[in-house]
Amino acid sequence: MRQRYRSILFTLLSLLFYIGCLCSKADGEHTGTVESNGRPVLSLGYMIKNLMMGDVPEEDALTAMEMWSKELANEINFRSVNHVYDDLDSLVNAFKQKKIDMAGGSALEYIKIRNEIESEPGIGFVKNGRKDVVYLLLVQHDSGIERLEDLEGKTLTTVKNSDNAMLFLDTIFLRNKGKEADHYFGKITSKSHFSKAILSVFFKESDAGVATDTALEIMSELNPQIGKRVKIIESSPPLIDRISFFHKDFEHKEAIKKKSVRIQKKAKGRQFLTLFKIDSLAPIDESDLKPLEALYNEYKSLINDKRLKGGSK
Repeated sequence: MRQRYRSILFTLLSLLFYIGCLCSKADGEHTGTVESNGRPVLSLGYMIKNLMMGDVPEEDALTAMEMWSKELANEINFRSVNHVYDDLDSLVNAFKQKKIDMAGGSALEYIKIRNEIESEPGIGFVKNGRKDVVYLLLVQHDSGIERLEDLEGKTLTTVKNSDNAMLFLDTIFLRNKGKEADHYFGKITSKSHFSKAILSVFFKESDAGVATDTALEIMSELNPQIGKRVKIIESSPPLIDRISFFHKDFEHKEAIKKKSVRIQKKAKGRQFLTLFKIDSLAPIDESDLKPLEALYNEYKSLINDKRLKGGSK
């Protein structure tokens, strides 16, 4: 009887210990300050749709983010836990509650929420040696289109998931014509890549198109006729496109910045870069975000003025 009692007691104690470990692990899923299985947790949150551009399948992007975050966490002897959010409010709430240490999405979304959260910029994408992107409004050389007013009622091709491109367009049309782009053009079509937007102008499938300066440069090198037959009528300031950002209280920000820059030297890091069609990663400073912040503030000011004057959005 005594032996049986000891056996039952041992089983109960073991069960309580196991449950305690599970609870500890669940808590550790949310913050880098709580250790789980002897390793601190790097908790990342992101809106995958705001990181993707072009026609990258969402499941591939999720797999790439999982590999990259795991590799990054291993570099600082952490383990990673990823949280995917479908809307910005959910990400903001998790960030405020310190459930995530690091988040990622579009730079414009970060500009919109940065005053709500205690954060600082982290890492950005580098493409063709640059952290920023210049957006161009393109038309055919022989189209007779010289100014924005010549585009009223015309067709435009842009790129899906490029909120910076639409911010640029809406701002210049509000500034010059008093209305946003979708109220000025007769039809707006979205393509998966900037190269396709350029080709739509080149082949006269669209009256105008939005592309990046690097995309136009590459396409013109591949086909010199593109550079001769497509012209620029407006351009944006250099804008940061995609970004990660840290909770200000997270103690390992600088270590992660340094390690992320070197991540492309590893096979999994290179897979991540290839999928997102970027060259490398680089730290982002507050000064890097100033042009985007200025453009967004101008847009908000123009929208407010329009509403005060009784204009419809």
